[in-house]
Amino acid sequence: MSQTFKSATHGDQLVKLMSDLLPTGTTKYSDVKISVGGEIFHCHKLILILQSAFFEEKFSNVSNTDTLIECADLSSISVEDFAGILRFMYTCEIELSGTNVLRILPTAFHLKIPKIVEFCSSYMQKTVNAIKCCPFWKAADLYGATELATVCKQFILKEFPKALVKLFLIDLPVKLLKELMAADDLTTSSEVDVCEVLLKWMEGNCELLCNCPHELYSLLTLIRWSVIPLEYVKLKFLRNKAFMEDGKCFKFLVHVISYHLTGVQFEDLRTFPRPSIGYEHSLVIVGMDVGESISSDVYCLNMRCEECPAKRLPSLPTSMQFEAAACVYHGTSLYLTGVGSSSKEVWKWDIVFGWGRCANMNRARRRHCTTFDSENSLFVLGGFHSGQVIGDVEVYSVVSNSWTQVGNLARPVESAGCILNRTSIYLFGGVGSKASSDECIDLDCIQVFDTATKQCVVLEQRLPRPERLLRAVMWEQSVIIISYRTCLIFDIEQKTFRDRKQFSAAYDHFGLVLENQKIFIFGGELPVAGNGRCFKQYMYSDTVKSTSVMDIINNRSVAQWDLHTKLPDACCVHAFGIVKLPVSVTKH
Repeated sequence: MSQTFKSATHGDQLVKLMSDLLPTGTTKYSDVKISVGGEIFHCHKLILILQSAFFEEKFSNVSNTDTLIECADLSSISVEDFAGILRFMYTCEIELSGTNVLRILPTAFHLKIPKIVEFCSSYMQKTVNAIKCCPFWKAADLYGATELATVCKQFILKEFPKALVKLFLIDLPVKLLKELMAADDLTTSSEVDVCEVLLKWMEGNCELLCNCPHELYSLLTLIRWSVIPLEYVKLKFLRNKAFMEDGKCFKFLVHVISYHLTGVQFEDLRTFPRPSIGYEHSLVIVGMDVGESISSDVYCLNMRCEECPAKRLPSLPTSMQFEAAACVYHGTSLYLTGVGSSSKEVWKWDIVFGWGRCANMNRARRRHCTTFDSENSLFVLGGFHSGQVIGDVEVYSVVSNSWTQVGNLARPVESAGCILNRTSIYLFGGVGSKASSDECIDLDCIQVFDTATKQCVVLEQRLPRPERLLRAVMWEQSVIIISYRTCLIFDIEQKTFRDRKQFSAAYDHFGLVLENQKIFIFGGELPVAGNGRCFKQYMYSDTVKSTSVMDIINNRSVAQWDLHTKLPDACCVHAFGIVKLPVSVTKH
């Protein structure tokens, strides 16, 4: 009969026996000498090999007769720190403090002793503060302490407003600074504070930026430029030598200024504010058109946060009309035109005062185009009413609350795509009447109305085919035009088109906005039964989907649309716009 016995104290006894062999106390059984900083440590190969992969590799490359090992690899390690680490290898204990942990961590990493790295990480996580967070984060990143890196980063993101935290950020390597600036959850009451940290950091890292100029550009692209005052851009960035001497940075900043003046977005521009700023860029939709009826309901959707449900806002205080139009003024006020029983009413909404009625348009209309120019004037162009396609242009003065007819289109049109470029309003396609009858036809013309001269011309260049119900947005010097079956890029300077039909909307009467380098399409109507244009059944969409603008520009062969969220109802969308709303309004 056999029986196995196991000592309950064997482990403790073994550690005790090993601790008795500590090089500081005895040379008993020592079979190797380690020279560090001119001091000799009498050690035991087996213990070193079992605890450190570094020594396992070192001893595999030396002769068994070598008793003195001089490690050039350990030249940067102090005698005191090496003695502390040896103590751990013999006793499984190590003393860490605020004065030695930043030396012990790299030494343990170099000697490949993961348990000490783990202990250092645990100690640093418990003692991180405003002064230590940045050096701790640097060390964690260098030595693979991922949990510590996460704790330090989250601490800085939360405590960023504190002066001490910002003071030490100038010592961060560029990789970590970029990681910090890229985070949406960076806590700050002003994006200007982020810019100030960047500019201070640049002062202390001139040599790095000279050797790696691409890093300067990548840092610029991490700022949320929509909330940086234009005057600050001119004062701090356009007077900065490093930015002005770098061609790519200079071009980017010129685009930033143009964005502030015109609202036209471009590649690498971040427009979504950080939530801590206090407001979001939100999509506001007025009216849910379900075919047989249209409500006066108003909803807002958070464009930054995916899968956030729509939140209801105060309803329009008058009857909503099919195919009314909306336009946003200075990012804060939404103007709704062509509503009420007369289709002449104009209403304004903002978060402070809610709905307020403006002066009526001179002429009733729907299916018209609307846009604000740089002079705070709202232009309404064309449209449809009482079976007639309209060709006149009215302008509304925000200051005087009055409408004036200022000109006519070259050709009456409704349901056209519309964008503003400087002082020119472009109208793409739409529906017009035949010259010899009242019969409506789809148009392929491009009309340009000059807001300064009040004259309208038709370009020689035409759409590839007649189109109605187009939506259009500006991107750099191009217009992206999307419809049920079409996606085109129109180059304003060259007057040429590029076809991107794989990005067509697949619906009519949908909404379209461009924000933060993405195009969002929402709602829409799809005919499913009938002959020609006399459809009797429709399918409606409740999807809000997005795609990268650069995928369209670069002609990605297969369109990738990501689901952003859902509308409250499947419906057509006519009146909408991006409005700055407090986070308290959009948060659920």
